[in-house]
Amino acid sequence: MNQNASSEHRPGFIQAWGPALLFMAVVLILSSLPGSTFEGTPEVVSDKLVHFILFAPVGFCLARGAALRRRRPAFLFAMGISILFAAFDELHQGFIPGRFVEALDFAADVGGSLLGIIVRILAGEPKR
Repeated sequence: MNQNASSEHRPGFIQAWGPALLFMAVVLILSSLPGSTFEGTPEVVSDKLVHFILFAPVGFCLARGAALRRRRPAFLFAMGISILFAAFDELHQGFIPGRFVEALDFAADVGGSLLGIIVRILAGEPKR
């Protein structure tokens, strides 16, 4: 089998994992900002909702990457990485002034990731 046929069959690392790594970097950058709220965010918007929304694309992209790289079962792989990343992000916030480690934030992170993973699975096999 030649190199081109192999790369068409199984996408490279960047193609498979790049989107997930990008979203994870965005989450880490945002959670590294001092303070507990973002300027311009209405007080009515719960920080749990923000956590949930930010982690949904992380879960989606992790499930996409797992499916593209044929990590089976993709759901468990993506969920495991999501849980580890959510835990890391919450622990990391304990070192940022004005931020706190909260179990409910962790739960919202995991819930958002789970939603993203489910949406990705319901979307069917990714195009290669």
